[in-house]
Amino acid sequence: MPLKPTTYAFSKLKRNLALNPEISARVVAEQARLTRQPKLDRSFEIYSSWKVVGEERRHPKHLGIAQSTAAASVLTLDDYCNNSNLSGISFVKLDVDGFETEVLWGGAQTLRRDLPTICMELAPYALEERGSSLAELLGVMNKLGYVFLNLEGSNRLPDDPSRLAKKVADGSGINVLAVGSRPKLGTDSSR
Repeated sequence: MPLKPTTYAFSKLKRNLALNPEISARVVAEQARLTRQPKLDRSFEIYSSWKVVGEERRHPKHLGIAQSTAAASVLTLDDYCNNSNLSGISFVKLDVDGFETEVLWGGAQTLRRDLPTICMELAPYALEERGSSLAELLGVMNKLGYVFLNLEGSNRLPDDPSRLAKKVADGSGINVLAVGSRPKLGTDSSR
């Protein structure tokens, strides 16, 4: 179930699904923005356009163009899964450009319950731009019972934020897998 928060990305998803009727019959696409706690502010902008031509204002590092999320519903991953009666989730593709800690905290119940493998990008600069950090992300993942592996799933990545940050060039990210390890007892989802 792809969730796209910006009208730009959601429209692009719908066009791509229309071109692939065999796939579109199996996909439920929704325009939603996942958060830690549902918020009333729907005027948020997120980078979701990387045009190769044009004069639009671009992000200084990844050159993305900010797009509006005004039409998106705002909810937590837990609320989305509960409202959709989703359980037994085995895989999540998370591409939220710096909002990882917010989305993961909003899905703490679901993630602890199902421990799905999560494919995501680690981009320390994007986390910092959104008021988070690599240390906070590692802390969240640890509390939820996860460890990071390289994308092939063969090598565990360092748990230490400074050592992990050395694997990522400034202004870029690396794709990783987060896999469930044994759950941490006595932890909660408070910061």
